[in-house]
Order: sequence, then structure tokens, then C-alpha cells
Amino acid sequence: MPTGIAASLHVIPDHISYSLIAKVLNVVFREERQHHELDFLVGKSIKIDVTDIRFSFAITLENNQFVVTNSSTADTVFKGGFNKFVLLAGQQTDPDMLFFNRDLVISGNTELSLEVKGIIENFDRSRLPKQLNQILITHCQLILE
Repeated sequence: MPTGIAASLHVIPDHISYSLIAKVLNVVFREERQHHELDFLVGKSIKIDVTDIRFSFAITLENNQFVVTNSSTADTVFKGGFNKFVLLAGQQTDPDMLFFNRDLVISGNTELSLEVKGIIENFDRSRLPKQLNQILITHCQLILE
């Protein structure tokens, strides 16, 4: 993992990081939000805990928009290292193997976890903004070298 990422996250105020994450999620999942495919998130929260850089956040859907906060409680928690999340997002690894090998740990509401996992597995990465996709591809290549 690039050390600059961890350092950056601890220098940038949390509310700015959370706002950026929410904006990216709202852009990337615009189509799913428009078709109400993510309504299962209404009233629920998912916590992402990136253990090796000590950064976590909670995601929920309010008024058909993603909201990201620092909530310590969540219905479901996805926990793991930064590079494992990058490989998952970059679709460069089998999600089931990450979970089976305990590289990523899921706890909490099983039904919600499976819904989120399904969204991740079926996401078309080509829909990402070009620059974000290129950063993701490059980072995946660095991890896999």
C-alpha cells in the first residue's frame, strides 16, 4: 500500500474524506440508485474498516443519496486491509476467496452482507470515471507484481 494514502487520510479532515467517498459512490452507482436497486440500504448502514491504515467509515442511503459518516455502529461490517479492498474493487481477485481466507471479514446482518457482496461482484468496473479506473488498475498491478 502506498504510504502516502494512509498519511493523506490522517491529514485530510474526516468530513472531507467522507464527502468525497459519498460523491464517488453517488456517481458510480447512479444507475442503480435511479432504478432503486439499492433501496435495501435505506435505514441500514455498512461499515468499511480498513484495518492497516486505521480508516473506517459507514455508508447508508438517505433520500436516494449515499451518506458517509464516522458511525461506530453498523448493521454490517466489512473489515480488511487496504490492498484487499483495492483488489476487490478492481475485480482482480475472487471475492469468495478473500472472505474464505479471512483476508476480508464480514460481520453483522447476513442478508445485507450478501446483497452488498452481490452488488460488488456484479459491478461493471468500466462504469467508473476514467481517472479513478486507471488509478485502480495501476494500484492492482502494483499489488500483484
